[in-house]
Amino acid sequence: MNKIIQEPHELIVEIGRSGDVVKLALKEIADYHDLANELLANPLPSGIKNRRDFIKGMVLLENSLHLGSTSRIWKFMQRLDLYTDIDLMDWIFAHRNNPYIPFGKGAPSLEVQSYSQYLNYEKERQTHHEKMLALDMERSRLAKERKDRIREEHEARKKANDEKRSKQK
Repeated sequence: MNKIIQEPHELIVEIGRSGDVVKLALKEIADYHDLANELLANPLPSGIKNRRDFIKGMVLLENSLHLGSTSRIWKFMQRLDLYTDIDLMDWIFAHRNNPYIPFGKGAPSLEVQSYSQYLNYEKERQTHHEKMLALDMERSRLAKERKDRIREEHEARKKANDEKRSKQK
């Protein structure tokens, strides 16, 4: 077995360091999903000397492999204690081509190019969500009032009709 297969984390670090996802690397890591799952399931090798380059390599690999919404980058950032590294987050946002990177969910558009832009996006999204929720609650309230008014009108007509019939008898 060659060194790339034996130590895939070293290849990922080198990709992150050089910024070059070579065809050989993509062939050697043919099943990235299995590799990422294996790396997540086991303790990360102590040989990862540059954790930031490892994350950068993961971003570049995920960009090249077009994995959809299956990004595992955030989990690696947590395991490597890099989730508060704002400079790294800015680099990730600037270099991703998948809107699900780095979090794998709640993906903003690729127009978001920095962590601060992401935070603004999330704030705007939350504000929009709250407005939509308030609008939905107002619509529900108005619909209930309308339903109650119609029911009261119906009951008043029924009562008037019942009184009319009883007088006719």
